[in-house]
Amino acid sequence: MAQLLFALLTSGAINQIYGTIVVSLLIIIVWQYARKKRAYLLGTRSASFEALALFCFTYVFFGNRSIQGIEYYIVCPLLAFFAGWTAVESGKKNPAEIIKMSIYFMLIGYGIHALLNYSINIGHKRWELYDVFTGERRGATGSGCINTMILSLTTFFITLEKNKIYKVIGIILSAISLLYAFLLGTRAQFLILVIVTIVFLILYLHETYGRMAVVRLALVAAVLIGAYYYFYSSNKFGIRSYIEASNLIDRYSYTQDLTRADNYRWDSLARGLVNVFTHPFGGLKSIAFYHNMWLDVGRVSGVIPFAMLIFYTIVTNVHALKIFKDKNQPIWFRYLLLCVFLGIQMNFFMEPILEGVPDFFFVFLMINGMVECYYYQIWMRL
Repeated sequence: MAQLLFALLTSGAINQIYGTIVVSLLIIIVWQYARKKRAYLLGTRSASFEALALFCFTYVFFGNRSIQGIEYYIVCPLLAFFAGWTAVESGKKNPAEIIKMSIYFMLIGYGIHALLNYSINIGHKRWELYDVFTGERRGATGSGCINTMILSLTTFFITLEKNKIYKVIGIILSAISLLYAFLLGTRAQFLILVIVTIVFLILYLHETYGRMAVVRLALVAAVLIGAYYYFYSSNKFGIRSYIEASNLIDRYSYTQDLTRADNYRWDSLARGLVNVFTHPFGGLKSIAFYHNMWLDVGRVSGVIPFAMLIFYTIVTNVHALKIFKDKNQPIWFRYLLLCVFLGIQMNFFMEPILEGVPDFFFVFLMINGMVECYYYQIWMRL
């Protein structure tokens, strides 16, 4: 049941805010009670929850004191974290399998959303794209998040997934997301795909086959680049025609606008770091985004919630890294977490997630909740 609810939430078919609340409550109360005949929240005793709660309350207190602020930035994040925690705590299967299947169902939801959005927007320019469920225009930032988890796991499906059905589904979802990424014309998704793939392959091949495997990887990459150049230059299967007609290439035709946008983003990072300390209580909500989730938190609410979110990020990443480094864990599980955590947080680094796409943050908190529950079961005996 929990996995189906995760898929429904990420499909875009239900309102992301109220959907998060309803789905989380169903998992935390109804599903947990049906499984365990009781409902309680052991996660409140974890350092990760305490850090998240401190961030949520300070973010609202200093920058979002409203009913909507409480709903978006206290209720939804904490419920999302506990929904993930409960999915593992109340599950009957191995926690690694529960986390894997929960992520897979999320991917199916995102894949369905991407396919529907792609089908109704074919032939449209990137600034004319609509969301199939809301009927409203949706920017590349929000729509790109639909692709993030799928593209992050593309190489994982090809390399490590042994179940043939899951492998085929994963490759199909990746193909859909790639088509949608070309339609969106967003560079961030391709950057995520490339960087996660490189990190994954270097670590996996080095661990499995040794240093020479990394050298062979470089040679294979050179061959693949050469093959791509051949297929592209000769327009085999219409590849060049499709790419050149895409919104991604169309975006590069406006070089001055692209350069200006890149310069603004880099300047925003420097300005955001300075303003966290020159405006320690935030209050800059009305100015333009810094395009970085952590710095935009500082812009809105100041240094305290900024520090709390940094602390939460460090805690959860340290725990995920500890699981990754544990060779007693299944290798597929370790690299599944690596791809998901790296891909999603790269997106966080490039976009104002909490103000632009808060539902994507909630999904990551659900994954955090699952991983944190497993971590505390293994190392903390909570």
